[in-house]
Amino acid sequence: MKSKEKIIRPIVYLFSFLIPVIIAFLAFANIQIYPGGSNTLLIYDMKNELFPTYAYLSDPGPGFDSLFHTMSGALGSNFLARIAHDLSLFDLVYKFVPVNFLPEAVYFVTLFKIGLCGLCMSVFLYSKHRNDTGNVCIVLLSSCYALMSYIFIFALWPLWMDLVMLFPLLALFVERIIAGKKSPQFILLLSLGMISDYHITYMAIIALTLYFFFRLAENGTGFIECRKTTIAYMIHGIISAGLSSFILFPIVRDLMAGKLNSSVKAEEITLINNNLFDILKSLLPCNYSTLLNYSSPNIFCGLVVLLLALIWLAFGKKELRGRIAGAVVLIIYFASFIFGPLDRIWHGFREPVGFSVRYSFTFVFFMICFAVRGAVVLRERITKISIVMQRILSVMIILFTAAELFVNGSYILARLSVDYTYTNKNEYIRYDDFMTGLIDM
Repeated sequence: MKSKEKIIRPIVYLFSFLIPVIIAFLAFANIQIYPGGSNTLLIYDMKNELFPTYAYLSDPGPGFDSLFHTMSGALGSNFLARIAHDLSLFDLVYKFVPVNFLPEAVYFVTLFKIGLCGLCMSVFLYSKHRNDTGNVCIVLLSSCYALMSYIFIFALWPLWMDLVMLFPLLALFVERIIAGKKSPQFILLLSLGMISDYHITYMAIIALTLYFFFRLAENGTGFIECRKTTIAYMIHGIISAGLSSFILFPIVRDLMAGKLNSSVKAEEITLINNNLFDILKSLLPCNYSTLLNYSSPNIFCGLVVLLLALIWLAFGKKELRGRIAGAVVLIIYFASFIFGPLDRIWHGFREPVGFSVRYSFTFVFFMICFAVRGAVVLRERITKISIVMQRILSVMIILFTAAELFVNGSYILARLSVDYTYTNKNEYIRYDDFMTGLIDM
């Protein structure tokens, strides 16, 4: 049995990586973004804020070789703070890429990150549910996670994908803490997240805490054991914060002197950010939310996920505690999507400047968790259907979901192209040649 698992596990992981990459490649190609295509991923903040930092890594030029060089166009602080705000470890590859080929490098890194999102989700699902549901279901749900609307709408800020990748692994290590074990992996990964992107990691910590108590409630953990486990969870978090404090404190200090120093006027702060109808509509495909403030969340991740989650919430009769806890989690998220004060808690008690509901990927994670439980319930109820019919239905669901994710991703990218316009590759080359010639003079 173990030898069979050694063969199956890598195959599950491989397909969970490749399928999202292929579908994302097709979606990008649909708007002429591919190697040799007419467009690049340079759009909005990717073009105006992130890409100049990538170009600095590629070619800092004479006299600009200090970490404390001030590139204050967006943050108003030194370059150390800018690196922490803009870059992840994946972006260090740009140091070895000529400026002329940076758009292609950004494209490949983005595709690679999308694949890793699927891979990390499959690691979580396989470790937790390999005995409950089929491998095909794990690959399908992992692909849904990697190709959620959040990924496509925020592909122009790829740093956030790091936490989309890490979140399922962090949740997996939370399971170890719940089981009464120490988890140095949780400490190291959370520290890495704080160093890489403390802003999104803060949101991830709130969601991980929700997941922690959801699982305690689902397991029916007693009060004394719950208190003991909660203390262990808090200790792991405190150690993580301590390990990352060497860079976290100076960066936050520098940002508070720059970008974070801005404040929103009281009259501009709203009580209601969204209405329930718009949020429910966001669960369906081809719903585009702008990058402006008070936009509805980008939470679509496949109708199969929505249906399976509803099946579990409605028919998982043996899991009443878990279903009640799951319903509470959904209520917390929907309330956060609707009410401004709750939404600002997720954003560090500040009003986000564009890019609303940046924590919505954590909602999708919970939906995937509910969906895999729904798949177990459904599997128990379709035993009367023949094996052949089950396989036919599985193939139909897989093909429909793949097409649906492709269409949804293509739609979002096309709408972004209309609103903000992707930079043309020839235009970029002409600009780069002009600036290179100007500097050489």
